[in-house]
Amino acid sequence: MLDNGKDLDWFNSPVIVALGVFALVSFAFFLIWELTEKNPVVDLQLFAGRNFLVGTVAISVAYAVFFSNLVLLPQWMQEYLDSCSVDAGLTTAPLGIFAVMLAPVMGKLMPRSDACVLATLAFLGFAAVFFMRSHYTTGVETYTLVVPTLLQGHSDRAVLRAAHGHHPVGPAAREDSGGGGPFELRARVRARGGHVARHDRLE
Repeated sequence: MLDNGKDLDWFNSPVIVALGVFALVSFAFFLIWELTEKNPVVDLQLFAGRNFLVGTVAISVAYAVFFSNLVLLPQWMQEYLDSCSVDAGLTTAPLGIFAVMLAPVMGKLMPRSDACVLATLAFLGFAAVFFMRSHYTTGVETYTLVVPTLLQGHSDRAVLRAAHGHHPVGPAAREDSGGGGPFELRARVRARGGHVARHDRLE
């Protein structure tokens, strides 16, 4: 449904409507199964824990912001700035510089810091980066494109690491092992979200 929605005019197409109904019914069966099964693949009851819920929501939003930008910015450059694919790729490449440099730093900082504080600061960094991008025009210079991308790497690494660190919900081994299901589900959802963003870009 997500792959073909743009081409088939979404819910104006009977195919998309049928697929939507099928997805909704399947999701209802999924919820019933997971809530009544003794050993569910995705333990939805973990979302009753505040730490797990906040951590999952935070990292889902962070990934949505990250992948939306990663997908849309190069395409916007190619379509509206007449940039070639190589130039667009080089503009987004600095995103990984701070992310790689800060990985060991965050690993040492996390056990000594409050994950909530780190995640909050990282989201503020995201807000600052996207505020800078809100002033983009078709006459934007390469330097203006690269600087926010470079700075985003810092917030990206901080928020993802902090949100992962904030996700445990309790000392019980069952909860620790059961938490992988929702996080794997979230990973698949964010992947589909990036796919939708790629197909629904402005033309």
